[in-house]
Amino acid sequence: MRAMLVLAVAATVAPHAVAQAAPGLSVSGYVGAVSDYRWRGVSQTGNDPAAQGELVIEHESGWHGDMWASAPTKSSGDLEIDFTIGRTFHWADGSLDIAVADYVYPDLDDADYATLVAVYERRLGPWSARGRLEYAPPQVNLGQHSTYASIEAERPLGDTGFSVVAGIGWEAGEFTLDGQKWDYTLAGKYDLGPAALALTYAGTDETVPTGASDVYGGSLSLGVEFGF
Repeated sequence: MRAMLVLAVAATVAPHAVAQAAPGLSVSGYVGAVSDYRWRGVSQTGNDPAAQGELVIEHESGWHGDMWASAPTKSSGDLEIDFTIGRTFHWADGSLDIAVADYVYPDLDDADYATLVAVYERRLGPWSARGRLEYAPPQVNLGQHSTYASIEAERPLGDTGFSVVAGIGWEAGEFTLDGQKWDYTLAGKYDLGPAALALTYAGTDETVPTGASDVYGGSLSLGVEFGF
């Protein structure tokens, strides 16, 4: 829960401090919880809940820094912290974000690794479409490469505060059971102003090893977050 405390304090003091110290910078983020932390369709908590939060600092030039945290995680120790630095560009009637992300696991030895990330987003009528590509080359704590690509679409349902999200992803390399896998997501969201609720169905096409816990199959999860 250490990262959650850091984010809670940051949510209180950072926006005002940053605005005073450096014009052109903005701070945003959230704190919340999920009944199951799914990453690329796979449960990272053994289908159990997790507290999560994010802190984002952005400059008007497009540069940004991000810290995201989740606790606990059964597959990667009691805490995961992801640090990201990148820049967003206007491109092809949308936005293209190029970044480097560092996945850090303070409770584990020789587990941290870095990845390159590209995200393209644009409006298509009432829809918001996103394409994501991540690539992590072999490195000290990564025995082989990891490639991940996904597409996602989101649409608000009028002025009701509700929206629907659907996505599909493909992965090859380190974090798969047999070399590659597909994952899928279908979610409904409800925006309550500073708070938001999400009901998500996510899973993969992986075959569960005999005797292993099923963290790969489709499952419903509920999430709540409070933004700032």
